[in-house]
Amino acid sequence: MFNNQYGRSMIEMLGVLSIIGVLSVGGIAGFSGVMTQYKVNKTVEQVMEMVSVLAQIGEQSGTYEGLDNSVAIKMKAIPSGISIDGDNLTNLFGGNVTIESSSLLADDNNDNGAFAVTFTGLSSDACLRLATQNWQSGQSGSLVGIGFAADTTTEPTLEPTTEPTLEPTTEPTNTSPADNLLLNCNDVGCAKNLPISITNAIEKCGCESDTCIMVVKFF
Repeated sequence: MFNNQYGRSMIEMLGVLSIIGVLSVGGIAGFSGVMTQYKVNKTVEQVMEMVSVLAQIGEQSGTYEGLDNSVAIKMKAIPSGISIDGDNLTNLFGGNVTIESSSLLADDNNDNGAFAVTFTGLSSDACLRLATQNWQSGQSGSLVGIGFAADTTTEPTLEPTTEPTLEPTTEPTNTSPADNLLLNCNDVGCAKNLPISITNAIEKCGCESDTCIMVVKFF
């Protein structure tokens, strides 16, 4: 008589489960990367949409004095994907979005000739992907500069973790966090020397958890 054996041995089953586990982990990691890239692409689109509306202020009045989140909301400059709660804006990464007037001239921190958009709550991966985007393409003709830094503070208004490489000759009297990060447009990168090098991007995006910040300045 023949004794036919059906089913799988325990060792075979463990092997199958191991393969499934490896494939599952790879699938999750791949999905996470795809979602991060989607959010990065969407964030770039959101910035450009805001710029197309907010730039009208400068074109009409020559200054962005008084520009903040509330003004941007009233102008309907906030694109889809950014949550609005009162005057608070939340980006796709769960961090804050801050829109404010900023200095255009390096020697005049009160000229309000530009405006800055700050995104917080970025992971190191998201920061690096955003830093290496081609910000000179599309509608970025009025781009002044872009800055990235790791934040270690607990205050909602975030300061960069390192001092700019070029200090102003006089103490600024109205320096915002965005201006601190892009002071004299020398700390990270100006429009004329974009895209940011991968080496510089890795250095500036060396944050733990979701503590990276991005500042983009336009006029």
